[in-house]
Amino acid sequence: MTIQILVSSKKNIILEGICAVIEKSEDLQLSGIAEDVATALRLCEVVKPQVIVATNELPGLTDISSFIKELAQTCTSSKVVVIANVPNHHTAFEIFAAGALAFISPTDDSLHELPLAIKSAAKGRVYLSEHAPNIMHEHIPAKHSEKRSIQSELGGREEQVLVLLASGHSSKKIAQLLLISTSTVEVHRRNIMRKTGLHNIADLTRFAIRNRLVSV
Repeated sequence: MTIQILVSSKKNIILEGICAVIEKSEDLQLSGIAEDVATALRLCEVVKPQVIVATNELPGLTDISSFIKELAQTCTSSKVVVIANVPNHHTAFEIFAAGALAFISPTDDSLHELPLAIKSAAKGRVYLSEHAPNIMHEHIPAKHSEKRSIQSELGGREEQVLVLLASGHSSKKIAQLLLISTSTVEVHRRNIMRKTGLHNIADLTRFAIRNRLVSV
């Protein structure tokens, strides 16, 4: 099945790269390009794409998180993939919390992940790029610590593994992303289950969502 995609980005080399990647994928189809916020919201209603690829370089855009929320309200059936530079005050956490299902960075090395991010989002699955786990870990707000009694017992690497498990990645893929062995991932996985008292991926995913490590 071909996935219909709306891209919202100003005209630049990133937009060209996004379009090139989409055009090379047989099961992805570009349905429209919006070069400003107003056009993106209007085309969203007209085209009704399955996936919207949004960048943070868009005329009229002041807050990527607010834009994601507007897209979700305007085009309720569309899933959002965000391509943005490593966040500073707009963290990856905020992007996912706003309703995006995938986040990758706008580099040549990361854009090759775009087809997988789009396909994951189209299925309602969270997709974290190679850089996202570290970003998520570094920017989890301290103000949520009172809600994380069990979560606070997890080590930094265990928390990264939990985020990736909850996002649907296999142990092999997690090992590749974190540059560790598959057996080490399995050790972290067992430790996470022991510390949380949970025994399957579905429960771990609900735990991660409940503690705002991932958002769906």
